[in-house]
Parts: sequence; structure tokens; C-alpha cells
Amino acid sequence: MDQDGYNDYMLREGAWVRGGRAWHLHAADPLRHLSVIHYLLRSAVVLGRDVGERDVKQFRQYSQICYDKALNVGPTLERNGLPLPPWAERTDGVMKGALRDLRADIDQVKLVPTWETRLYARSFPSQQRIEVSAVSREFLRTLNLMLWNGVYEVTDVGRGQDEVLSLLDYRAFMPHLLSLYRDLEISSLPIPRASSRSALRQAQLTTALQLNFMLAHEYAHMVLHADLPDTPSQEAEREADSLAYRLILGAPLPGDVRANAGDVWTAMRWFFGFLKLDRIVGGVVNEVPVDWNQKAIAGRESLMYDLMPARRITTEQNLEESIGTVILMQAKADIRRLGTPAVRELSNDMINEFGWKRLLGPAEAEAKVIKAMLHASRDASRSRPDIGTADTTTNP
Repeated sequence: MDQDGYNDYMLREGAWVRGGRAWHLHAADPLRHLSVIHYLLRSAVVLGRDVGERDVKQFRQYSQICYDKALNVGPTLERNGLPLPPWAERTDGVMKGALRDLRADIDQVKLVPTWETRLYARSFPSQQRIEVSAVSREFLRTLNLMLWNGVYEVTDVGRGQDEVLSLLDYRAFMPHLLSLYRDLEISSLPIPRASSRSALRQAQLTTALQLNFMLAHEYAHMVLHADLPDTPSQEAEREADSLAYRLILGAPLPGDVRANAGDVWTAMRWFFGFLKLDRIVGGVVNEVPVDWNQKAIAGRESLMYDLMPARRITTEQNLEESIGTVILMQAKADIRRLGTPAVRELSNDMINEFGWKRLLGPAEAEAKVIKAMLHASRDASRSRPDIGTADTTTNP
């Protein structure tokens, strides 16, 4: 059970009501928002690789409960905004506490979760607002879990690195990366299992550090560049990164979790590796020139080498980081070797497998689905209409 996401909203009925009003799905796009809510709720549970059929059945039942919960919170389909998840509330408080001496009115900045199904955080200094995609944590945790699974296959199981690379290649990452650029139903994407409790715990820690950096970067803009345009220059980006690195090296994590320089090193190396893959896949599928070296991101990454106390990173941590980084580098090399036409063909196959067209079909079919969804959500005694989500979401 992962307690850092939207699990709390599954357990407390009152958590879905703010200011006396229930929060709802957005009327303009109800099925996509239903999928996002289901994805956020269901992600509180991660299966291990060693579970049996009984556990898989229970997971499917849990997924169904999440789906019903997602359906029931939106009977009027009036958008009232997503609630801020616990990880964002906590990071928001930590960053404001660390920056209060630099900007006295930092508490006026509002952190707002968005529906965007991509890795997204952006500051708007002129509006005193920072936006972050509500799915950012679950997206990063999925990718980090795949990497930590690979690490433990080498360090604990004893597999050779080449064997791990053959099992965890670019195809494992493509559905998730493609969902950042194409209209996929995210609750139907493959769900990786944890190879061990240690792999899941490490994935959670790595994800927490990456999220700290994402928000620290945006808060740095609020402190350093409040008088600049909302679209910062490269120099401003570098200044924000510099402050963000210093913040995350000293920022506390939830509960009794402790992170050291090696944990931060691994988290940031992998984070920038994800960003490089993200931009490359986006360039290929959107048919724009691709910078295979991703010089802009590499420049941001290089700043880390000057600030990170390398002497405090253990040999074991260096090995773990390097295994994950090699997996990401190999995925990038494979995508480049495949070539643009083959990657686009693969993308089209994945759109057919995970996209909305397979779920909805023609416009009249979508209208029927929405009508059935509304009817069921207004009558708790009726069973959920089968609109194709429950069976395809749980691919444990």
C-alpha cells in the first residue's frame, strides 16, 4: 500500500467534499477525468511479482471499488477542482518554510493540481500560482519502479546487466512516454509489479526526491524571478535549478524517511534521463526535429555535478544509479536505432491498444457511454455500466 498518493481519499468519504460542496468531474470531458481519478485511486496499491491468483483477484476487486468511487464523486459533472494530494501538501509546506526568509509573502503562492496527463509543473509568478499535474507522482513512481526492479535483478538476483537490458527495453517505457503526447486512457496502461518491498520503497523515495526538485524549481522561480515574465529565460532556468538543488539536499521527507546525497544523486540522474526520453519520444511522434543529445537538459544536469558532494555517495549507490542510467541510455539508443518511421508505427499500435478510440468508437457510442455513466452515478443501487475500463485497467 502506497500512502503518499490519493489513498487517503479512498478511506475518508469526507475528503471528497470541500467547503460543503462535493468536487466533481469536468462536464467537458467526463470519461477522461473518470479515467484520471480511477488511475490516481488505484495507484495506492502495488502488486508484488510473487503474488498468487487470489491476490490478483483482490486487486481487480480493489480496482473496481476505485472505479465505483471515481464514478460516484461526479454525479453532476461540475468541475470544482482536484484536491491537493498529501505529497503535494507536504512538499508545498516544506518549500515555503525553507524560502520564507527569501520572500516574506511566499505563503501567498497557491499550489494547484491539474488534470493534465503529463509530467508537468509550471510557475506563474505574476499570478502567485504554481501548477502541477496530479498524475506526476504516479507517473514517476511507475518509471522508477521499473528501474529499481532492474537494479535488484542485477544486485540481488544476480542476473547479468545485458539480460536485464533485454527484458527491460524501450518497449517497457513507450506506453507511458507516449501517454504524455497522445490521448491515451491512462488507467489502461500496463501496471508494473514490484520485484520486492525494497524495490517499491526505493521507488517511492526516488519519486519523492524528484517531486521535491520539480516543485523546488518552480518555487525558486517565485522567489528569484517574481518580476520576470512567466516564460523564463535559460539563465533564469539555471538559477532556479541551482536554488532547487540546494533546497532538496536539505529538505525533509515524509515521516521517518531519510535521504542522503546518494539518494538525491540517483533520483536526479534518473529524472533527467526520463526528461531526455520524454522529449525524444515527443519529437518523434510529433514529427519535429529531434535533438538526440538533448543539450538543454544535459546542461541542466551538469549543474548537479558541481553541487553534489560526490565523496558522500557510496560505491553501492553509484552502482545502483549506473544500472538505472544504463537502462535509460539503452532505451534512448534503441529508439534512435529503430528510426522515426518504426517508432511512429509502434506509437500507432499503442494508440490502438491504449487509446480512447478502442474504448469509445464513433460519437454516438460515446454519447451512449456518457448517458449510461450518468444514469448509474445517480442511482447507487444500480451496478456500474461496463464501459470497458475495469477489465483493461488491471494488467498486473
